[in-house]
Amino acid sequence: MTSRVLTVSSIEKAPVKEKQYLLPDFDGLYLRVYPTGKKTWIIRSFIGGKEKQITIGQYPQMSIQEARLYRDNYKAHQKYGGTDGNKVKLKDVYEDWFKNVIVPTITEKSAHNIALRFSYASELHEMNTADIRRDDVIRSLNRIAKGKGKDTVRRVAETLRRLFNYAMDQEMITVNPAMRLETNVPALMQWKQGHFVAALNRAEIKALLDAIDAVNSTTVRYALKMIAYTFVRTSELRLATWSEINEQEKIWIVPAAHTKLRRDQIVPLSDQCLRILDEMKKRTFNTRSRIIFQATRGRSPELARTTLLTALRTSMAQNAPKDAPHGVTIHGFRATASTLLHEAEFDHFVIERQLAHVDKNSVSAAYNRAEYIGARRKMMQWYADALDAIQDGRPLPEKP
Repeated sequence: MTSRVLTVSSIEKAPVKEKQYLLPDFDGLYLRVYPTGKKTWIIRSFIGGKEKQITIGQYPQMSIQEARLYRDNYKAHQKYGGTDGNKVKLKDVYEDWFKNVIVPTITEKSAHNIALRFSYASELHEMNTADIRRDDVIRSLNRIAKGKGKDTVRRVAETLRRLFNYAMDQEMITVNPAMRLETNVPALMQWKQGHFVAALNRAEIKALLDAIDAVNSTTVRYALKMIAYTFVRTSELRLATWSEINEQEKIWIVPAAHTKLRRDQIVPLSDQCLRILDEMKKRTFNTRSRIIFQATRGRSPELARTTLLTALRTSMAQNAPKDAPHGVTIHGFRATASTLLHEAEFDHFVIERQLAHVDKNSVSAAYNRAEYIGARRKMMQWYADALDAIQDGRPLPEKP
């Protein structure tokens, strides 16, 4: 058995061939080597006599130890946790997901909102999970759109998408019926056109960054730049204190109390972010509140919830070209970052980990514990350099 398992040395020495091939580790874990030199981890298993392969991560972002841990977690789930989706109603899957994934990871208010959104899709509740098809979801959302706003429809669709992802992880279904519904649900298409969700093109990104540089308030300008470089949520930026910054390790540790999912989030700091913090240190480091980006008016030291968005939209209206998107939101920085990083072919799981998007269910728990900090450092520096390059009209930097 020892001779069969992979080592760092054997992986690094694996030759690149004209066709992709598999290197076996042990107990169903393999490393796929592509003609481009890319290497990904896969798990091979047999269910009902049929082979199933799933890709779980990319090497070296996912180490051998992490891949084996994920393999063990996955196989244990197959053996002890699998359920026949044909016999389980969606409402029962929802109750399990809500109890084990939602409640432990988000605030009570957010959990209440998710429960409310699921309640709107009432015609799906009594259906067997494996019997639900894309058309069923489309009919439900279009029915909701007749009495609710398009934002509500979008949030219900997102809740269903996450719920069906959970059902897939539980081996109840093999396809998520709530994916890519925009062309069949007009409310989703209308919302997407009017909301800063799709990634901006480079000209639009440049207009946005130029507008940020034109913001009058130094504190607000630096706060917006920090969000652009790190794509953190607005509340995480507004509540940030100097105690969260580790300059020696060049990381920002957002405490669980400030995050949407109630867990610490590590943000590697690019050189650009460190320069912003150096400037802010002159202004707020020795203040009583220790808030990094402090308000200059009012009793509260934190910036008001609407300050950043108002400043950004005002500057866009005054400085951006007429054809630039003016209905921007701060959350749009996250969508743009996700798209640019995926287009640059950074590992999907590393991107999702930085965005704090991964649900804490039994199969993906290994990912939630793994920080991928080395890969994330390189990715975040590349992204900051890429934004600067776009603003300056230069080619994007080479991927590290």
